[in-house]
Amino acid sequence: MPRIFQPSYNTMWSLSHSQLPTFCCFLPLGGIIWCSSINLSNTNLSQTNLSQTNLRQTKLSNTNLSQTNLSNTNLSQTNLRQTKMGNTNLSQINLSNTNLSQINLRQTNPSNTNLSQTNLRQTKLGNTNLSQTNLRQTKLSNTNLSQTNLSNTNLSQTNLRQTKLSNTNLSQTNLSNTNLSQTNLRQTKLSNTNLSQTNLSNTNLSQINLRQTKLVIFQNLIETLHIKITVKPK
Repeated sequence: MPRIFQPSYNTMWSLSHSQLPTFCCFLPLGGIIWCSSINLSNTNLSQTNLSQTNLRQTKLSNTNLSQTNLSNTNLSQTNLRQTKMGNTNLSQINLSNTNLSQINLRQTNPSNTNLSQTNLRQTKLGNTNLSQTNLRQTKLSNTNLSQTNLSNTNLSQTNLRQTKLSNTNLSQTNLSNTNLSQTNLRQTKLSNTNLSQTNLSNTNLSQINLRQTKLVIFQNLIETLHIKITVKPK
């Protein structure tokens, strides 16, 4: 039988960096079944050479999660599975990821509400065999988002819904997408301000049933992609 307990602050230091109660349920052989954290705050969290293999997260719920000055260096995640991950009022400030490698990442029914990302920097981000199913993003706000050398291989997105997506000062440099497949992608009220795309390369890009409603793009749209999109009439 799984055991449920409220761990001490020392045993949860590596997980939460918080002095607030966190309830988790563990399997006898290891692995987190569910973990619920309320008002979790991480400040100046630095992770170097972090390797995660066969990590499974089920019903991960974060409420009022605040991350400040989060730095990840040489982060490797293999066979990461996230099921029913719900984030409410997630705030990330000065998030820096360097040499982030994600292999066989599976996200099922992730839900993000009121997600705010400020000064997010991603360098040499490589995603291989990334599958996202039933991804819903509501009121996603990105400010000063800079992506450099972003490479996506075999990226599959099914039933992706984005509502009220607002991007301000979005800069993408050397963005390469190979075998990108998007099925039933819905974007509603997508607003981009000061969008800059440099050396954007898309290979074997497949978009099926792509819906864009009230798409507004302002200023400095450097490159415009001419893609044949097949949309079934409704």
